[in-house]
Amino acid sequence: MSNKVSIVFVFSSLAMAGVVVSAPLFVYGVTLAILGLPHVLSEFRYLDQRFGQRIGAPLGLVMAVLLGGIVANRVLAWLPSYRVPPYSTEIVLVLGLIVLTLPTLIRSSLFAALIGVLVVGPLAYGLIHAPATTLVILALLHNLTPVGFLAECLRGQQRLSALTLCAFAFVLVPLLIMSGRVEGAISWCFATWLPVPPGIPGDPSSHFAVYVPTELWDPTMRKRLFSAAVYLQCLHYAIVIQLLPRLGVKNHKTVFPWPRNFRPLIILAGIISGIGFYWAFADSRALYGVIAAVHAWIEIPILLFCLGHFSQAQTPMIGES
Repeated sequence: MSNKVSIVFVFSSLAMAGVVVSAPLFVYGVTLAILGLPHVLSEFRYLDQRFGQRIGAPLGLVMAVLLGGIVANRVLAWLPSYRVPPYSTEIVLVLGLIVLTLPTLIRSSLFAALIGVLVVGPLAYGLIHAPATTLVILALLHNLTPVGFLAECLRGQQRLSALTLCAFAFVLVPLLIMSGRVEGAISWCFATWLPVPPGIPGDPSSHFAVYVPTELWDPTMRKRLFSAAVYLQCLHYAIVIQLLPRLGVKNHKTVFPWPRNFRPLIILAGIISGIGFYWAFADSRALYGVIAAVHAWIEIPILLFCLGHFSQAQTPMIGES
């Protein structure tokens, strides 16, 4: 990446952090309503373009069944008569997706196999001891997945430059937010908490549970941690919608027939989603959660496959034909 692009990226990240810290709930609600569904559709298309034909039909079918189980579990959880613990069921299905990757990781290298074990181990522990908290932590870590996809797609100096910028944007800036330094630096310029946008009901702290496990609700840290999570959410949206589509394999055969004019489709999706969130925020967020769960959980096995197998495949760098 050029120095100009790097400078723009750094300053954009800092500006985004400033806005989020000034109004975390406002930014969370607005970006979720307008950009949530477009980013899910954009990522589905990118994953299909880049990995759809490389996964293979048998494995893809098993993954589809497990993901279908996650969707069914979330839908059934809305029913008052549903007695199965929804958090535990979902983590079991996610563990199933990860287990599918273990043979590939073991065949690849000892390091890749160790990574697979290190992913399965904490998930299994969380399933037994704190399933709800485990899902919240996974939702937070999900915002880091674009780093893995950039590392898989890029090569050489491009990869090194991108990962250096990601270390700044995905690690350093959130740490600064959690330290309170960003809040202190902009307190003279922005209001501490802007009014809640229409359609987001209830007390602001009631929404923190999306990203802040209840066990970690220290009064001095919960807003900062939530702000850091919302910043990562915005960064995730920006990379998935704007950057990853530019890096995908062009003219690559996909599993699904995506429309040629994809950009107008996601703009329309954002408008419809925004209206839905405005009129019924809680219900719209629950419905969006069903769709988002598929795109969030499919990323874990795909990234592990990248580690164990796909990274060895010959994929073109940017600019190569």
